[in-house]
Amino acid sequence: LRNGGVVLEMASPEPVRWLVAHAQQFEAVLSEQAKIRPRQYKLVAEFMPVGFDPSQERVWRRTEADLGLDEGAILEARWIKPVHRRYREQRFAHLLVTVSSPEAANRIIRAGLILAGRHVSVRKNLAEPMRCAKCHRYDAGHLARDCPQDHDTCGTCGRAHRTADCAVQDLQQHHCVNCNVRGHAVWDRDCPVFLDLLSKADARHPENSLQFFPTADPNSW
Repeated sequence: LRNGGVVLEMASPEPVRWLVAHAQQFEAVLSEQAKIRPRQYKLVAEFMPVGFDPSQERVWRRTEADLGLDEGAILEARWIKPVHRRYREQRFAHLLVTVSSPEAANRIIRAGLILAGRHVSVRKNLAEPMRCAKCHRYDAGHLARDCPQDHDTCGTCGRAHRTADCAVQDLQQHHCVNCNVRGHAVWDRDCPVFLDLLSKADARHPENSLQFFPTADPNSW
């Protein structure tokens, strides 16, 4: 991997469970810096009320119990778009929910989630084009920490400042640096550059077409 990590692939779930159970011993044999990180499965919970607090642990423990999941199966939840990027009158936003197994992920996809008194639909978080958070170019081959550009480019208006510092609210003043067009920001999912790269990403990741994560259950295929 780019970060120096190594992906370990197993022939069946049994050795995966063994490796996770004996992770500390395995890490000690590899090196002092080695860390076994089980694969995580990311989901998108759509159109959540923005007043919801995703950091509430008790909410997720209750959700696990309601769905018959192991305690701790839901590892993390956070807003996909940073709060400071929201429009002034925005009422709903998407959550990124990370879970520990494909079985748990598929159960959540099938059932959806009941959060803040609202039933929300859940889907897989698909492999999509990567965008640098500094220069905001898609498929630039780097992340913000490795960006060769000297200054930050605003993802909202396209000027030379951090996106978090931008005061532009008028959609007509948004400027996408990828397609060089006014009227939308770089994260707009209708951006023609994004849509073109997304179709190429789907071709590279055929699993994007599957509703569920593949498991031993034929209904997930």
